[in-house]
Amino acid sequence: MLFSIFISCNSQEADEYEILNLVIDKCVLKATDPEELAKIEDQKKISLVEALDVLDNRSQNQQYTFSMSDTLLAENLPADVWNYLHSYDIFENKKYNESILIDFNKIKPLNNRNRVNKPQLNDHYLGHFRFYRVLFDNTRETAYMRIDIPESKGRVFGSWGLTLRKENGKWRLKN
Repeated sequence: MLFSIFISCNSQEADEYEILNLVIDKCVLKATDPEELAKIEDQKKISLVEALDVLDNRSQNQQYTFSMSDTLLAENLPADVWNYLHSYDIFENKKYNESILIDFNKIKPLNNRNRVNKPQLNDHYLGHFRFYRVLFDNTRETAYMRIDIPESKGRVFGSWGLTLRKENGKWRLKN
């Protein structure tokens, strides 16, 4: 019995880091600047879709930095969000109501984005991100993770909740 509890804890930790890596990859990025986009459209006389492609190509060739909290924060959601999550059978697990230090050895490197320890004052710094503990449903097939996205030009910032679903053994963003 003790062995199955140990395996369950390790599995939950592995899932939490897999989700954290996925969320970092999908959320730590340069925001699309609407003014820059309009400028590209006007200068090159191209469509909005083509201007987005130009901007994406420029971003791929730049090296960006970001910082993040060294802690996965305890989840403290407003009542309306908890009610929404409970409708999807996501539950509160007391063990995951505690903040924990992030093991950065388990964080995968990102293409053209490097994590730095301190905020930087330059155009290639994406901001300071904060991540919260992952909440799982009873089946461990659906999860919810909240992230605090920093303010930057062109980016909607604030606290975002992401729902994930496990498909064929891999976690995928649901929303």
